[in-house]
Amino acid sequence: MKVSAEEREENHKKIIATAATALREHGINGIGVDGIMQRAGFTAGGFYNHFQSKEGLIGEALKYSFEQAADNLNAVAQKTRGDRLNALVSEYLSAEARDHPESSCVTSAVGCEVRNRSTEVRKIFSGGIEDVVGMIASYIPNGTRSEKRARAVAAVSALTGALMVARGVHEKEFSDEILRSTRSILLKVLNGSD
Repeated sequence: MKVSAEEREENHKKIIATAATALREHGINGIGVDGIMQRAGFTAGGFYNHFQSKEGLIGEALKYSFEQAADNLNAVAQKTRGDRLNALVSEYLSAEARDHPESSCVTSAVGCEVRNRSTEVRKIFSGGIEDVVGMIASYIPNGTRSEKRARAVAAVSALTGALMVARGVHEKEFSDEILRSTRSILLKVLNGSD
């Protein structure tokens, strides 16, 4: 059955969105092309009509995930009248984000796996992290540009690591403590009261 260029583009976007969700939920190595295509409602054979390789799909799914993250961070910041940093940190280090990786941050899901991927995928990941760092730095109220950037780099690292560890520990109380403690200390650092 012949597919129009418009349908092909819609199918392509659907595969990317499905892959982005799968990456957040299972990591890069946790689901293959067959599983992604099946989730998107297509056969595995159609994969190569859209991508040259799994690396190509991973790269596009990461770009999409970081675009979604930027939109989500901006939405949280915009609906907050007061402390944007508190809102962003609280949203990121929430039980909701911990318990629903499929709809939260891709960085905490694939950060450890990206180092074994292609240069292109690593560049996309680095670019996404740079964008998030820049956004967080723009919300930091005081300090020089380099101080704000340093705090933002530390924040992205702490946010990602805390969410990853909170998901990994067995005891819910300990997981909650990780989120709560990191939130508290990180906000002090970001606001310059470290």
